Amino acid sequence: MEINGAQCTWKGKAMSVLRKLAVLAGVLCFGGLSVPAYAGCDFSSGGSEQTIVMAVPASLTVSRNAANGTLYTSPNVSPSGSAYITCTTSSPSGILNNIGPQPATGANQYPIYVNGSDTGLAFQWIYNGTPATSYGTYPYSGSGSPYNTPHAFRLIKTGSLGAGTVIPGGTVIAYGSIGGLNVVDMVLASDIAMKAAACTTPDVTIPLGDHLQSEFTGINSFSSSTSFNVALTNCPAGMKSITYRIDPTTTVLIAAKSVVALDGSSTATGVGVQLLDGGGAVFPLSAVKTFSGYVTSTGGSYTIPFRARYYQTAAAITPGPANTSMTVTMQYL
Repeated sequence: MEINGAQCTWKGKAMSVLRKLAVLAGVLCFGGLSVPAYAGCDFSSGGSEQTIVMAVPASLTVSRNAANGTLYTSPNVSPSGSAYITCTTSSPSGILNNIGPQPATGANQYPIYVNGSDTGLAFQWIYNGTPATSYGTYPYSGSGSPYNTPHAFRLIKTGSLGAGTVIPGGTVIAYGSIGGLNVVDMVLASDIAMKAAACTTPDVTIPLGDHLQSEFTGINSFSSSTSFNVALTNCPAGMKSITYRIDPTTTVLIAAKSVVALDGSSTATGVGVQLLDGGGAVFPLSAVKTFSGYVTSTGGSYTIPFRARYYQTAAAITPGPANTSMTVTMQYL
């Protein structure tokens, strides 16, 4: 008797979205922001609207599952000219976002949108070492150069990174405004192309082969095992760690032995499929494991070795096709 032509298919879960993000030029269009003008504010004593250009990297690679937080902070830049103004009445001041929705008054993170969609990124306008708050926060009156101090641009991850994110250089991303008068404009020196760091993990099919019924001697006996590898290719440098988890897509028959049921395409009975590590020990299902072979400084391509075999679960075995599948989930930090 035979258990015929069985296969065990292993699929890299969500790898289509965990692979490297394509860099696509997105149009960011939130121009034309306007706030009520206060007639009491204007440039004076030779002051004029100033533009500060922030030095930024051409691209940033961020681990797909990295925690939210700061990704980059630019060097400080001060306006080259005078932004001297006079406000004869008390007027609101603060930052106006030009590449996403305006946050609530008092907030200091400004969402970055591409084609109307949230990118999972925001920026802060660092003013004299402190994140500047959104328009309307502080009243200003009198005369002076309130923005003639050091400024910096800080990029922050706030959620899942959107595909194809390019933060635009050469255009105004935000205004420092007082009383509806744009006093200082912030411009990035170049585009920032965001790339999500992840390995490519192809699906793998494991032919477990044909096995004679005589190989099995009773419940808890098993066939010879088949070796296979889960590949991690084109892993970029710079990630902190790679973890992985293998989950069954069928019923777990014996959890302590990592034996799972055959799928609906199977006609064989009395057996399941057992998952082992590369050394032949039982590999725990649905347990998060760290891949220790990843080299942070260089990246590269790797394999994770496993073995699989048939495992007798009932007193009697019926021959026929015996298939199952499991899902591999990778996480990149």
